[in-house]
Amino acid sequence: MRLPSELHLGEVADDDFFKDLIVRIFPTYTPAGGMTVGLFTCISGDHPCFVGSFSVDRENSPMALLEFQKHQATGEAIPLSPAINGYLLTGAKQNPAVMFSSLMWEQDGFIHTLSFLDGERENIILMGSLMVNSTPIRSNK
Repeated sequence: MRLPSELHLGEVADDDFFKDLIVRIFPTYTPAGGMTVGLFTCISGDHPCFVGSFSVDRENSPMALLEFQKHQATGEAIPLSPAINGYLLTGAKQNPAVMFSSLMWEQDGFIHTLSFLDGERENIILMGSLMVNSTPIRSNK
């Protein structure tokens, strides 16, 4: 899994926001395996508290591959490095429209995804570029 070296978020992300951020790690229960790191501002409550997520799946994961193909077909190609393009799919382009945009790319046999609020377009691209150039975190298994 690759993670950005820095979190970049819009106006709501001040020092207190990052100090109180809750990080949850979820395994993907499929034969291909995978993992999602979710960011939240609360554990439960009346208001949505999901901030965004970083995910990785093996390139042979049928669900990840299907979603990646959807991003390639309908998303905007974004150069994340000289050798890697990501595909940004905004929430407004999805059917039905959703509040979150996602950026996907394939690298080293894995499909990477990050998803944040629609208004975070530039930050999504910046974090994707940071992730592409980061050292991967590997399992000891």
